[in-house]
Amino acid sequence: RLLDVTIIPVRGEDGEVAAVLAIARDIGDVERAATAAAGNEALVRMAARMAGFAGWSVDIPTGRIEWSEDLYRLLGMEPGRVPSDAESLALFEPEDRKAVREAFQRSVVDGVPLDVRATMVDAAGRRIHAHLVGETERDENGDVVRLHGAFHDVTALVRHREEQRAMARLLRSSLDQVH
Repeated sequence: RLLDVTIIPVRGEDGEVAAVLAIARDIGDVERAATAAAGNEALVRMAARMAGFAGWSVDIPTGRIEWSEDLYRLLGMEPGRVPSDAESLALFEPEDRKAVREAFQRSVVDGVPLDVRATMVDAAGRRIHAHLVGETERDENGDVVRLHGAFHDVTALVRHREEQRAMARLLRSSLDQVH
């Protein structure tokens, strides 16, 4: 058993310890619950990493951006260095920056959920197809104070769909030649 023990000396009129009061609480259930929660959290982190998910948040009043360690890893960047708004936007392909900026602005101004797909370039120059989703957090006045969400690397899915379209075109071309 895992116990939390508190020992309290009981003093007599002369100030000497006349007795000792001990209180013991079984905290094994608490410890087991904490261990189970840590195990579940590890499973969620592993599943997110395998599926290409990562987290991010933006504190609206300060403009402070936070990325999960998995987002740094997905983008091939050194963890810990917090990117500025401009640096984050510069990761997107030029033709996608306007849509990304407008989607974030709609979320911050109107409080609508963020949902945008765009192509990025990671630190090694690799193109990443990303799906960004997010939701707002409001203060007691109803003002949007935080935007937080998920980054999903959908590169493999996009490539798979492109291959399927190419195979369909090839099949149609072959069938046209036969007829």
